[in-house]
Amino acid sequence: MRASTNQPLEVILHVGPHKTGTTSIQHFLQERYGRKTPVEGTWYPLPERAGPGHALLAWQTLGSSRHNITQTDALIRLIEQAHTAGTKKLLLSSEEFSWSYSKGTAPLQSALKGCNIHLVMTLSPIFGRALSSWQEMVKHGYTHSLADRPRFVLKRPGFRADLLRHFIIGLNPTRTSVIILNPNDPPDQLLKNFCSAVNLSEQITPLKFQKSNRSLSYIDVELIRQLNTTLQEATPDMDAERRAVLRRTLLTQVLASEAWRAQRPYIPSPLPEKVHGIIEQRAIETVEDIVEISKQSDNIKVFGDINDLLCDKANAGGDVQKTEPRSLSAE
Repeated sequence: MRASTNQPLEVILHVGPHKTGTTSIQHFLQERYGRKTPVEGTWYPLPERAGPGHALLAWQTLGSSRHNITQTDALIRLIEQAHTAGTKKLLLSSEEFSWSYSKGTAPLQSALKGCNIHLVMTLSPIFGRALSSWQEMVKHGYTHSLADRPRFVLKRPGFRADLLRHFIIGLNPTRTSVIILNPNDPPDQLLKNFCSAVNLSEQITPLKFQKSNRSLSYIDVELIRQLNTTLQEATPDMDAERRAVLRRTLLTQVLASEAWRAQRPYIPSPLPEKVHGIIEQRAIETVEDIVEISKQSDNIKVFGDINDLLCDKANAGGDVQKTEPRSLSAE
């Protein structure tokens, strides 16, 4: 291990958000660049737990009451290790970093002081992402339908129209890359765009790193939602951890079993028609804000078609179509 150089450390900070191809990227980085200890070239620190991304590191940096984790100097120590080893490019990736939208960027700004920050944000069509995010919330205990509480989903950091602006103002990155995921793209396109954005010379093997969280059937998600409701009504004194165990049991031993999947018909969860308007408006606001802030800086580059964020995915597994008539350009 050689001594640190005077060159600023380049930190690739991939902030997600959730449901934007992050799992595929993290599996790729973990296999190609993952090491427990720093190296001189490109380093993706192997996550201690909650991998393949750096969720724990994000919680330690920002604090997380949901995970009973208080703020620590874990990221500062990681930066110091990279400096000492002479690491040139430090790769960090977690959707949980997006929660700085509500917690503030000060902890990240402090830990990354003196580094050349390359901010990377992956984004996918908001219609499909809203549905997937709601399903994920149900898997963790949520009881309301998307039709009843669309704003509860859209208030999460990943759906904030000014999320990119928040990070740019808070961190003042040297470079910013926005990577747009289109579900109709070839499976390896996301990784090719990511590697191009962060200057990684890699030959991507199609499908090898294509990891995703399996979407739930309409029947599956409604069974889980009913379980959540029943547990709350019938066992108000049951602690949250026991409820989580019951949900995991249903998910892993029943709904994920080959016997269940062979018998139950796969019916995609529909996106309720009554929420189309509010989601479309948020998609338009997001595109407009990215376009506007891109005009203010030469250091922001968009990979893919920004108008793909306006795609309307009427149901999970349905064809992707762009909303009409709005079309915007980042040019």
